[in-house]
Amino acid sequence: MIAGKLFVTPHAVRSFQKRIHDIEYNQALSEIIKGINASADIRISENKASVCYHVKGRYWFRAVVKGNLVVTILRKGHKKYAKNMHN
Repeated sequence: MIAGKLFVTPHAVRSFQKRIHDIEYNQALSEIIKGINASADIRISENKASVCYHVKGRYWFRAVVKGNLVVTILRKGHKKYAKNMHN
């Protein structure tokens, strides 16, 4: 359940299964980890409370991270995460 320095919560995996693709738990976990590790589009929320990894590839999704926890998975695109961390 660890993606590098991040811990992927069970809620995040279930969110992936529900919102992105209904696949087996361990496969969903693997897709989240691979997506986060390959993501170059990392944005911080306006209130700086969380970071969002915008993942493109086999599955397009956003991984919301608070501290070192991947707390949920959302579908692609949301204005709350507008400021790119690389700027």
